[in-house]
Amino acid sequence: MFRMSKFLIFLGIFFVSVIGNANKPELLFDHIASEDGLSHSWITLIYRDSYGYMWFATGDNGINKYNGHNFTVYKHNPKDRKSLTDNLVTFIYEDKKGTLWIATMGGGVNNYNYNTKTFEKYKKNNNDNMNTINDWVTEITETSNGEIWIATYYGAYLISKEKEEFMHFRHFANDPKSISSNSVVTIFEDSRHNLWFGTESGLNIYNRDSSNFSFYTEEDGLPNNAIKDILEDNQGNLWLSTNKGVSKFAAAVNIPNTPEFKNYSVEDGLQRNEFNGRACLKGKDGKFYFGGNNGFNVFHPDSIKENPYKPEIVFTDFLLFNNPVEIGKEASSLKKHISRTKEIVLSYKQSVITIKYAALNFIAPEKNKYAYMLEGFDKDWNYVGNKREATYTNLDPGKYLFRVKGSNNDGVWNEKGASLRIIITPPFWQTIRFWDDFFRNKNREEMFDYI
Repeated sequence: MFRMSKFLIFLGIFFVSVIGNANKPELLFDHIASEDGLSHSWITLIYRDSYGYMWFATGDNGINKYNGHNFTVYKHNPKDRKSLTDNLVTFIYEDKKGTLWIATMGGGVNNYNYNTKTFEKYKKNNNDNMNTINDWVTEITETSNGEIWIATYYGAYLISKEKEEFMHFRHFANDPKSISSNSVVTIFEDSRHNLWFGTESGLNIYNRDSSNFSFYTEEDGLPNNAIKDILEDNQGNLWLSTNKGVSKFAAAVNIPNTPEFKNYSVEDGLQRNEFNGRACLKGKDGKFYFGGNNGFNVFHPDSIKENPYKPEIVFTDFLLFNNPVEIGKEASSLKKHISRTKEIVLSYKQSVITIKYAALNFIAPEKNKYAYMLEGFDKDWNYVGNKREATYTNLDPGKYLFRVKGSNNDGVWNEKGASLRIIITPPFWQTIRFWDDFFRNKNREEMFDYI
């Protein structure tokens, strides 16, 4: 699948009939196709350089330079060393010095020479083919200090200002300070000049002083490790598109040891949970655009308000041996509904119990989270995501307190939660009264027969 550019433009043709002249439709948009000089009608990327030329990437059919009147087509020619190195162009970027960088998926990085109208594959030393950038390139970024960074499927490359040498950053399994994945999808410099790397295995931040990386993954709160795109809002928060929704990295402002991610999914209105690499844009009005496999989402980050409501936690059902307990029947453990019950007394024979609960928050309730513990049995809270029941088996006779707490869709927790006392009575031969009778009764053999 071809990846979309940050400069992606959706092209379309719309026809309307002119009132009174249905035989002559009026074109609302000009339509330029392959018969007009394009090498192919499938446009995957558009870029405008400082000379006013428009560059069109056309799937696997090379690129086209448009001067406003006609097209010049550039394709790979295996017999011409000055031709484009591969027909699949993934990214085009012009740096501050006016050098045009063209990334390909299979032919590395090209620089275009406007005078000779030829291409040259970038490498550290033109006489050393071993010192080239990896051929599978996804993105090219220039930082505020003039560094050129290149994202590839074999790590990231930093090209010095003089472009005489580069540094190659790769993932090493035995080095926790290396980049978290060799599959680098996007590189982003924020307003504080921090450099972020979106990879297939988490979000990385680069430390320029040590040339090391720190990274965040699903274990830190990300919804998914595959980072597709990065944008920054006016408050300094990073917004990340992934393969499992969009995430707001609020802690990016201070980069603390404890990260803070707020995740959004299809339940919040996303086109799908999957997004495409380099299919994002921050508009002049501050709105964000993220493109995926089912269209795109547009929103202003300042308009995304969190739900401050602490939901009430209630018990919804009580089961013995996976069957609901009937209320009010003789010998039933429940005399009234579980939501109004404070204590349940059970026999030691009733060894499999299930307690169901819910948070009364109806804004995206599937995103409510829960934690429970049985005091007297559990040593700590069990955080179980959106699971709404707890099951215990073969509890020893004794007194327990079941506690459950929950959060709303925006992670606001009701720490007090709800509680239920559970008393499990012992068998009669474990009671003090039994053993008192045992030592008082001379006919102990009859008592053992009774047992």
